Amino acid sequence: MTDIERVKEMVSQGQITAEEGDQLIKVLQEVDDANYAAIDAAIDANYAAALEAADRVEHVDVAHSGPAAKPASDAATEAFDSAVRTAKTAAAAAAEAGREAGRMAREAAREARENARNARDAAREAARGAREAARELRRGGPGPSTSGPRPGAAIAPAGTPWVTIEMIAGDLDVWAVDGLSGPEVEGGPGNINVEDTPDGYTVKFAPDRGGVLDRFLSHIRSGTLRVRIPPDHGVVVKATAGNFDLHGVRYLRGSLTAGDLNADALEGIDFSSMAGDLDVGLRLTSGSHVLSVGAGDVEVKLDDRSDVTVEASVSIGDASSDAPGFSHNDRAIGSQLSGTLGSGAAHLELRATTGDVDVSVARLADRNDGEARSVQE
Repeated sequence: MTDIERVKEMVSQGQITAEEGDQLIKVLQEVDDANYAAIDAAIDANYAAALEAADRVEHVDVAHSGPAAKPASDAATEAFDSAVRTAKTAAAAAAEAGREAGRMAREAAREARENARNARDAAREAARGAREAARELRRGGPGPSTSGPRPGAAIAPAGTPWVTIEMIAGDLDVWAVDGLSGPEVEGGPGNINVEDTPDGYTVKFAPDRGGVLDRFLSHIRSGTLRVRIPPDHGVVVKATAGNFDLHGVRYLRGSLTAGDLNADALEGIDFSSMAGDLDVGLRLTSGSHVLSVGAGDVEVKLDDRSDVTVEASVSIGDASSDAPGFSHNDRAIGSQLSGTLGSGAAHLELRATTGDVDVSVARLADRNDGEARSVQE
């Protein structure tokens, strides 16, 4: 069965649409036409070269063997033999060149067909990934699914106090500062309340007491909210839109609909974003951790003192790492990455639907006055 017949059969079986089949058949016909033209040209060139070589041999042979053509000396005989050898060599070379041209043309045709099939498969995979991302966005979910239940509060030691920050829109800047007994808050788009909860504190906006419009506007105003927390507290984020910067914070969990996250020295994470870039430094030694994004790039800097097993998967994009012990598996349009640092006791799952994931290993500086910076070894 030819490739074109195979495409027609796929259309009849409903594996591809009629339009897709027509496009593939057109590509295959163009490849065949180019293939036959190349082979014909090679054969013509080979034939012409062989004829020319044969004419030269025949001309020299007739001149040598005729009654009036007697070599005057041994030098003339040697010249004649040399001419014959040259003609035969030229003929053989022309024939080999023709055969090689034919082989190259056939190989080019096979490669073109393979590329066409790969392009078809890649287009289908891209369409499936785009449909998956669109469905996820319509559902309003937290990003790509993970292979198991999310760890939640288990990313931190039992009894860790949590500061839950609820906001609709605006930027968030959180610092872990020594000497604090509870969170301190300033800035933000309006009135902010800090409330005690069974597991720590909640920081959220207090709506204006005016009319319906005033209360609505108080929820959606943007502004930078600055929060300082004790170093042993974790942060829970529940936000719709904004950019988050965390300095010296140990534990982070929550979700963001749209915005970027930057964190420098986390020891536990369970975070998802629908759209945005995630740039985090991690020092993981135990437990399970998850970082996922629907559309955006994920950049993870692992502290070289970590003990963690990493598994990353991208539906549309690349997953890469230059760290020793990490390997990646590229698919048609997606990629997978895995590797182990130290004993591998902790587990980190990275997921992106559309975007790139990059994992590097560096030395994260120890905290100093609630702040941690990443320094390259």
